[in-house]
Amino acid sequence: MEQFSARDWALSFEDLGFLRMLPPKICVEAAIQLCIVRLCGLFDEDWASVDGEVVAYVASQLGLAPSISQRIFSDRTARRYRLAVAGHLGLSRTRPGDRAAFDVWLRETVCPIGGSVSKMLELSFQWFRDRRLLPPATGGLARQVRAIRHRFLDDLLAGVAGQLSLDTATALDASLDDAHGECGFQRLKNDVGAATLDSMLDAASRLAFIRGLDLPFDKISDIDPSWIKMLVRRVEAETPFEMKRRAREKRHGLLAIYLMSRRAQLIDGLVDLLIEVVHRIGTRSRRKVIGKITADIEKVHGKERLLVDMATAAIDDPLGRVIDVIFPVAAVAKLKAVIEEHRAKGTLDRRIQTVMRGSYASHYRRMLPQLLSVLDFRSNNETWRPILNALSLITRLNSEGRRSVPAALAPDGSIPGSIPTKVRNPPQDLTTFGGLRHGPRVAV
Repeated sequence: MEQFSARDWALSFEDLGFLRMLPPKICVEAAIQLCIVRLCGLFDEDWASVDGEVVAYVASQLGLAPSISQRIFSDRTARRYRLAVAGHLGLSRTRPGDRAAFDVWLRETVCPIGGSVSKMLELSFQWFRDRRLLPPATGGLARQVRAIRHRFLDDLLAGVAGQLSLDTATALDASLDDAHGECGFQRLKNDVGAATLDSMLDAASRLAFIRGLDLPFDKISDIDPSWIKMLVRRVEAETPFEMKRRAREKRHGLLAIYLMSRRAQLIDGLVDLLIEVVHRIGTRSRRKVIGKITADIEKVHGKERLLVDMATAAIDDPLGRVIDVIFPVAAVAKLKAVIEEHRAKGTLDRRIQTVMRGSYASHYRRMLPQLLSVLDFRSNNETWRPILNALSLITRLNSEGRRSVPAALAPDGSIPGSIPTKVRNPPQDLTTFGGLRHGPRVAV
């Protein structure tokens, strides 16, 4: 029982005059209930839980002994004195018209914003208090709130199911019938998983299945997210057998709402995997190239001394052959190491791109086009427009089964001009997913 300040339990002269007209054995309880109704708008069903000091304070104002013992009068007496207290406070009894207005308000105003039954009960008591109406008992009002919530959900699910096409409804039933199939009900519940080829292809397939359904996203756009979360949790907890036992409209409505929510989760998961894969391609390629360069550099020792020896040998025998003059001073293997080191100094990006191109062609080509085909990229920044156009082109050409296209088809600005001719896509650029420019054609 919520406690209030001493002022909240104070009785006015009018209250004392009204209470003294009641039988002494119910006077203390009536006084306590009068204060509770004035503050909360409803009678307390367990007034005996009120603090003993509060009972003593109220009883002292009436000049009676405090008593919180078991009630010694009948429920009929309790109803009679409660009606008297309500009349004293100016509360009217609810009439059929009031109950009908309450039902409409609850269904059209409270239910759409969601919330628990206890929250709806709190708002319901506030509705009666604002209209100075005596509310029903807490138990009866709770049953009424639950019944209206249930009807609201039934109407919601029926409305969603009514927006589904015949093909979509058939696909939903097929997903339940083959629950463990490629796009079965149980498989649709799985997380995206790790950034492996099988996981990404499986998640992309599930997302493509959901995108292929004609789901009524506009139907749930105005529904409070708390309802969506509750219905999604309900579907997550049910087995295919339990779902198939439901009525057709409720089953289709639940599945449609679940898949509309599931689509967003799959997109978020695939975007995370996409970022991870892009990072992995660049990081592994860079690590591999730098490791190779490091190994090459470690083979070359005393390059300055080697240069002096070669120059001395050339001056001593200017007409001699390289094989007779230079090779005795500097072996072929050491000269190759010097050449590799020199090439590595200014071509790190080029070598990384070469390794990235090889990784894409042998492994990532199977993964990324499928991933790009089920994701939509948007941006209101015109700077990224060439990249978005390139992604759209890659997706379209991949759906046509084309693996390479003339470089002239690449949208203007999608391949930066600062990159060398043979490798013109920087690692951080999204156009890398479509392959690298090599000669006159671009890999898709």
